[in-house]
Amino acid sequence: MLCARSLSLAGLSLVVGCLPVGGFEGEIDGASVPMQMTGLYAHAKSKDDVHLTQIVGLSFAVPCDRYAQWTEDRNDIMSDFAKSDQDDDAVDDAVADLQKVDGEAGVPEEWWSVSVTIGGEDDLEEAELDAFGEKNGFVQLSIAHQTERADYEKMLKNGEDPNLDSFIAIDGSITLKDLVDDSSLRIDTDELELADSEDFADDGEDAKPVGSGKLTLSATHCADLSDALETLLDEATGEGEGEGEGEGEGQCQLSSDCPNIACLCDDGSALGRPVNASFCTNETCGTAAQTCPASCEDFGFPWTGTVVSDQPVEGQTGTCTGFLGSGDGCDCGCGTFDTDCASSAADICAFNQCVSGTPQPNDNSSCG
Repeated sequence: MLCARSLSLAGLSLVVGCLPVGGFEGEIDGASVPMQMTGLYAHAKSKDDVHLTQIVGLSFAVPCDRYAQWTEDRNDIMSDFAKSDQDDDAVDDAVADLQKVDGEAGVPEEWWSVSVTIGGEDDLEEAELDAFGEKNGFVQLSIAHQTERADYEKMLKNGEDPNLDSFIAIDGSITLKDLVDDSSLRIDTDELELADSEDFADDGEDAKPVGSGKLTLSATHCADLSDALETLLDEATGEGEGEGEGEGEGQCQLSSDCPNIACLCDDGSALGRPVNASFCTNETCGTAAQTCPASCEDFGFPWTGTVVSDQPVEGQTGTCTGFLGSGDGCDCGCGTFDTDCASSAADICAFNQCVSGTPQPNDNSSCG
């Protein structure tokens, strides 16, 4: 393969970008996974101390800044297309733009990627984690295979790229080790079992395994990715956090007369599930402490004691963060567009993240 660049040091010629940083010992859907040539990670913390880490491995060499720019450009193109009329001209323009940014980033026709997302209230630390998720945190490991050059036209028109296969770990453990803050880390796994993402969307951890193997990956910190992740995390968790003990406001006749409280419920995920609440009792609007416990229990979860905003929550944005643009499938009802979705239509959704109701037919980021 062609290397990214070469350096001369003390008479030695050092090649940068040619040495593998990881690999997968096993097969997925009958195919062997090539060595990973790029390993990057991003880490961010929200204003209410929720931590999120994204670790990425790629089978082609690309520097941090170029990968971050490619990701941002793709997200912008897909977001603009979702807001357009989505006619033939819009499809042609989006296809041309996507192919252009692929070329600028040096994306090959066929490639593999590994994505590990870790989230929770604790800071990133060396630990052994369940690949399918922790009780007090969110963990997901996925592997994707671009079998040939992306068919963006079919992806935009039909909601699926026929040349992209995606798989999610449903069993196994991940060991995070050799962590140097804002510098580097390494992950090793025991024997993982992986299922097709579409099967996983239907059957969860009961999906039929289609591959197994062990993963190793070394990653360096990417500041550009961390900045983007922090912005996304702040948007997802809301800007107006509180302790959830504020007083109700004013007199009321109906619950709709009272201000909304977005209660954060403990659904077992890293970020929790925000649920809207407003309640009028004895002609007085209830406080968060009075209304949140029952509202969360209506969804089968306990209240965490925290509110994330006084504005209505359109979707389950808190638990969408690790999935947005991750290549795991189209998440809907997140309150923001998931660039894994080929369009804004509800009929292409792989995951319904709405707190209540279903994604809107022509705006799958919103719920109704």
